[in-house]
Amino acid sequence: MKLETSGTYKFEIICIDPNGSTNITTERSIKYNLLSNEKIWKRAEYSEKHIEDKDLNIKLHAHILDDKKTLDFKAGFKISVATGFDIMERIRIDIVEHLRNAKFETVYVLTDDVSETISKGIYPQINTIENLLRKYLIQFFITQLGTNWWNHTSDDKMKQKTRERKDNERVFSKHIDNQAYLIDFGDLGKLIYSQSSGYNEKKDIVEQLEMVSTIEQLKEFREKLKPNYSKYFLKAFKEKDFQSKWQQLEKIRHKVAHNNLFVMQDFDEAKSLTTDLKSIIDSAIKDVDQNKVDLTASDKIAIRESFFSSFDSSIYIITEEEFLKALDETQIWAETNASGFVGLKHFIQNVLTERKGFSFGPSSALVNILVDKGEIELFEVPSLDKSHTLKAIRRKLS
Repeated sequence: MKLETSGTYKFEIICIDPNGSTNITTERSIKYNLLSNEKIWKRAEYSEKHIEDKDLNIKLHAHILDDKKTLDFKAGFKISVATGFDIMERIRIDIVEHLRNAKFETVYVLTDDVSETISKGIYPQINTIENLLRKYLIQFFITQLGTNWWNHTSDDKMKQKTRERKDNERVFSKHIDNQAYLIDFGDLGKLIYSQSSGYNEKKDIVEQLEMVSTIEQLKEFREKLKPNYSKYFLKAFKEKDFQSKWQQLEKIRHKVAHNNLFVMQDFDEAKSLTTDLKSIIDSAIKDVDQNKVDLTASDKIAIRESFFSSFDSSIYIITEEEFLKALDETQIWAETNASGFVGLKHFIQNVLTERKGFSFGPSSALVNILVDKGEIELFEVPSLDKSHTLKAIRRKLS
């Protein structure tokens, strides 16, 4: 992407000397002082109205601030500069640096058209990459974890953000699941690089390690320790320096969001980062589109444990044994005290989350995992008024 830089650009500042450190006290003296800086000008001419450099197409005006209304400063000036983009991008720094060296303690930027133009050029690039990663995450996790993927992968803080921001968008939210659009840029990246690699039993690791006698065997052993999903993320993202690039772009995004000041280096860096990240994410999307990613039940367990251990160690992750024990108890209760079946929503939300204190996300994630392992099954039953069906859960019948 190339910036549109035609036209005239304005740079407007106020400089203050609060303590009388400089001897510059008139409009004439401030203009002559700036005129002495050869880094700014090529062939400038002084007039009572302004300084003008016709070769560089620069015009600079300086107006003294009224110090009669305040006792906070000894001297202050408002300085306005107008020129083309390339010249302005360079001389902005030269001007403010010169004023600080001239003992003006405080300099405020009022208008910076160059920064505005650079910011407007950066934002579409970041927006494209941000939504491209959302596309990948939604597509990847839906195909691998199912439609309940958000509860599998988001931590309590992310869920809180989506609850607080749900009214930010009131049109599409009536018709779509927009939770992935309500979390922060940094959270999107964490869903990729907050992966933990190991989930094997310690007993198995010790037994295999005792058989290692060479460096090559050790390397092979380390590869075997990684679950397939971890190997996939390693190759698709980590080995391509995804995390570092994403975090660097996040810093630039914060500057854009807060309407900060920019130099061309920011634009060039954003362009380089977004180009690299687009290539990484496009390649990962291609793998999903071509069905090159297929996670086993063990891989899904690893994903569940990885997300919730990396985000918040205080979250109590339910184990398979605890899940199945609670299900057995609830089934016995349902057979004698209810309609004979255990509603899925009731079991996850009321039994596991509210009564037993397990976190909602890990509990929900375990449902699909245990279905894949053949431990439980989901089925539909009619509602009491027969108007619709309910999803229920039970131990898989042998």
